[in-house]
Amino acid sequence: MYDEADSALYEVSESAFELLCLLKDGQRKPADDAGQTAGQTAPQLASALIGETAEDSDIALVTSLLDNLRSMGVVKCLAA
Repeated sequence: MYDEADSALYEVSESAFELLCLLKDGQRKPADDAGQTAGQTAPQLASALIGETAEDSDIALVTSLLDNLRSMGVVKCLAA
C-alpha cells in the first residue's frame, strides 16, 4: 500500500488485503434506514472472510487486523 501523505509503502498480509477489499465493497452498497452499510462489523467481516459463521477467535483476528490498519491510518473504525 502506498501512503500519499508521507510517501511510505506498507506491506499487508493477504488476509489484510482481503479485509480491505471487503471494506471497499461494503462502501459501495447503499446504506439501510439506520445509515449502516452491510458487512461492516467485525463479526460480519470475519464471516465474509471465512465463508461461514465466525467464531470468537476469528472475530478477534479480524478486530486485530482492523486495529493494525487503523493505526496505519488506512481505515477509520467507528464505535458501535
